[in-house]
Amino acid sequence: MRRRAAVVGLTAIAVLAGGAVAAARARRDSPAPPPAASEVATATVHRTDLAATQLVNATLGYAPSPPVIVRRQGTYTWLPAEGSIVEPGQAVGAIDGRPVIMLSGAIAAWRAFAPGMTDGDDVSQLEQGLVALGFGAGVTVDRHFSAGTATAVRRWQASLGERRTGVVDDGDVVFLPGPVRVGAATAAMGTPAEPGQAPYAVTSTNRVVHADLDAARQGGVTVGAAVTVLLPGGVRAPGAIASLGTVATTAAADGANGSQRPTVPLTVTLDDPTAGGSLDQQPVQIQLVTDSRSAVLAVPVTALLALAEGGYGVEVVPSQGPHAIVAVTPGLFASGLVEITSGSVHEGDVVVVAK
Repeated sequence: MRRRAAVVGLTAIAVLAGGAVAAARARRDSPAPPPAASEVATATVHRTDLAATQLVNATLGYAPSPPVIVRRQGTYTWLPAEGSIVEPGQAVGAIDGRPVIMLSGAIAAWRAFAPGMTDGDDVSQLEQGLVALGFGAGVTVDRHFSAGTATAVRRWQASLGERRTGVVDDGDVVFLPGPVRVGAATAAMGTPAEPGQAPYAVTSTNRVVHADLDAARQGGVTVGAAVTVLLPGGVRAPGAIASLGTVATTAAADGANGSQRPTVPLTVTLDDPTAGGSLDQQPVQIQLVTDSRSAVLAVPVTALLALAEGGYGVEVVPSQGPHAIVAVTPGLFASGLVEITSGSVHEGDVVVVAK
């Protein structure tokens, strides 16, 4: 009886074990049911525009200007206040009670203007300045100081309360490209005017943003490209790249073991010059677009899976049936999305993303 009972017990155990093995084999050979919708997070493959950006620390201030170089000897009897603006036709200062007038032009003043002088581009520059100030009647803007030019000079001198000589003496005018903003003084009223010296520093009145861009990060940055300047208070001001240096320089490092990466100068102009207010040397940031794509297939970066055989894939969720891992080739990464450049993924497909 004890032997029979043992045999019956062993037989029952074998039957149970065989059933368990069969059940395990059935589960392995059958496709796994898709997870419940509540178990995974998903996103839809869609077409969109992508733009990769980088943030660069910068400074908002004023663009540089050529200096105010006086050529007349004497004593300064008047100088403009720091922070004031000097426009074409206005005095940059007064020496011995007589004003030195600023006119528009890129060629520095270097001689007197009078009938019989040799022709030159500086003559046409003077004539253009007289026309701009409203004294151009009878003036032909060319390189020749004519009788009409002398007459225009006399009318201009009368408006200034100066003697009507028809001659512009060396040192009577300063040519600058445009209005200037007066900076720190290097001379004071009552001090001698030293020919060839500037009585104060100047900048232009144009607001610009300057940055030293890491030379290794200038790829995709081009002159004329649109940018966004992040101003204090969260204000986003549109602008454009005005200039990008072509020669990289390395600043001196602080400390014996310090090191600096080479940089190139970058200048940005604001679409609205008043957007930055009037503060000088204000820290800001420039948001640069380094690469962009239009109307590309994109998925969240968190949808990418690293495949065991190498490369990347995404887990596609069909309307019915099990999920499928599809190999894809990623392109541009931007704003939390990644471009899909190849693979059996289509617009409107649903993919699994990491929670």
